[in-house]
Amino acid sequence: MYDYDLNKMQNFLQTTYGKTWSKNRIEEVYKILKPAAKKMGLTFDADFLIDNNVGECLQFFKHLLSFDENHKVLGEDLMTYKTSFFRDYVCNKETDFYVDYSRFYVKPEELISFAKSIGGKVFLAHPYEYRLKDVDDLLNTVKDLGVDGIEC
Repeated sequence: MYDYDLNKMQNFLQTTYGKTWSKNRIEEVYKILKPAAKKMGLTFDADFLIDNNVGECLQFFKHLLSFDENHKVLGEDLMTYKTSFFRDYVCNKETDFYVDYSRFYVKPEELISFAKSIGGKVFLAHPYEYRLKDVDDLLNTVKDLGVDGIEC
């Protein structure tokens, strides 16, 4: 988002995504990741939990990597391309690691409406990074929602 009222944005973020929201989201995500890791036969500390509010999946993945016995199970691709864990497992509905993050956030149309109400312009960043089968469908959807532009 560009050209927005910073004070109004900070207030929105603090009231919508505060510490309670973050703690609850992390707990919900770990209710998915830990059983999936167990099912896959991976070693991890059952009490592992992070305190900050971003990157819980990557932090859990790094925790998994701290156990040498997990390296064989995870395979070379994941060892080399750590972002693949999030994109290919956490964002993939076909895996046990899938997390539907949409349930933790305001709907796109609500966010776009809010952004525009505080003078902002909304852009979709790097649509081809999402590895969708039909990027044109995404582009048409965001156009219909009122997105102002695309970052490429």
